[in-house]
Amino acid sequence: MSKWIFFLCFLSVSYLSYGQFLKDPGHRHLYTSKQLFANVSPDLSPDGETIVFESIRYGGRCLYTINKNGKDLKQLTDTNYSSTYPVFSPDGNKILFVASFKKLQQICTMNRDGSDLANISNTPYSELDPVWLPDGKRIVFTSLKEGKMQVYLMNADGSNRIKLSYRQYNYDNNMPIVSPDGKYVLFNTINYPKRNHTLFNLKSDSGELLNLGQEHYYVVDCFSADSRSIFYHTSTLPGGEYYAGDLFIYDIASKTSQRIKKNYDFISDVVTISQDTIALAAEGGIFIINLANRKSKRIADCEGKVVYNLPNKRILFDLLEGDRNICIINTDGTGFKNLTKPNSK
Repeated sequence: MSKWIFFLCFLSVSYLSYGQFLKDPGHRHLYTSKQLFANVSPDLSPDGETIVFESIRYGGRCLYTINKNGKDLKQLTDTNYSSTYPVFSPDGNKILFVASFKKLQQICTMNRDGSDLANISNTPYSELDPVWLPDGKRIVFTSLKEGKMQVYLMNADGSNRIKLSYRQYNYDNNMPIVSPDGKYVLFNTINYPKRNHTLFNLKSDSGELLNLGQEHYYVVDCFSADSRSIFYHTSTLPGGEYYAGDLFIYDIASKTSQRIKKNYDFISDVVTISQDTIALAAEGGIFIINLANRKSKRIADCEGKVVYNLPNKRILFDLLEGDRNICIINTDGTGFKNLTKPNSK
C-alpha cells in the first residue's frame, strides 16, 4: 500500500485588517487580508473518506467537508459564529471544534453531516484546545474558569469535569496533547517567564513537571507511536528572539533527551508516522525523518502545521496557490493533488 501525505502550511488568511497570531509562539498561524479564501485546519476521518476543514470565505470562518477526491463540498456551520480546529472523533461519527461567539470561545460537537450541534462547554468563560482521548468517550481541554488557563478532562457530552493541571501550583496550563495509548496527557505549564511541561498519567491520576530546559523556548510536538517518548523542539529564546530550531526526543522512563536534528529554520510542527519515522514541517518544506539513521528527505515545499492520520497513513496540508487550498501528496513527493480549488463554493 502506498503511503499518502497531506501536509498543512498554516500561514493562513483572515478578513481582519491586521495580522493576528493564534496559539503559542511555537505554532504561529498568521492571518492577513490579502486573500479571498483560506482553507486550513484539515482533519481526515478514520475511514479515510471525508476531510473536514476550516474555511474563511464569504465573510465568515466556517467548517466544511469534502470527500477524499476533493468533491461534494458541504458547509457544516454558519457565519453567526467562527468555527475553528475541527477534529473527527476516533469512530468518525462526531466532529469536535471550537466556536467563537464574540469574545467567548466554546467547545462544541456535531455529527459528521453537521446535524445535532451541541455546545458541550455551555459556560460563561472561554474553553478551547479540545482533544479526543483514543476511546472517544472523553475530551481533554483548556478552561479559563479560574481566571488562569487550566487543563481539564470531561466526558464527550460535557459532563463529569476533572481538573488535571498540576495541583500544587497556580500556573497557566494549556495546549494538551494525548498519547496514542490514552495513558498520558502532556500540556504546557507556564510560570512566567519560566515555561515547563506537565506529563499527567491518567491511570495513576498523577502529574510531574518535565524540565526540558529554560535557555530556549521549548515546544512539545507529539508522542512516539508506542507512547514511550515525546518529540519536542526549540523555537525561540525567552525574550522572543528568533532561534534556529533543534529537534529532540525525550524518553519518559529514563527521563533523558537526545537531539535528533539541529539548526532547522523555523520548525512549525512534528508528527509521528510510525515507530521509526516522523514528519517534520520546517524551512519551508516537509521532511520525512528516519529515526534509526537520522536521515531526512524533503518531499515538498510547504510551511506550517502537519496533521497526520495514522490508520490511513495520510497527512493533511494547505498550500498557497492563489488562495490557500488543501492538498495531498505521496511520501516520496509524487501524486500531488489540490483538493480545494481556488474560489470553490
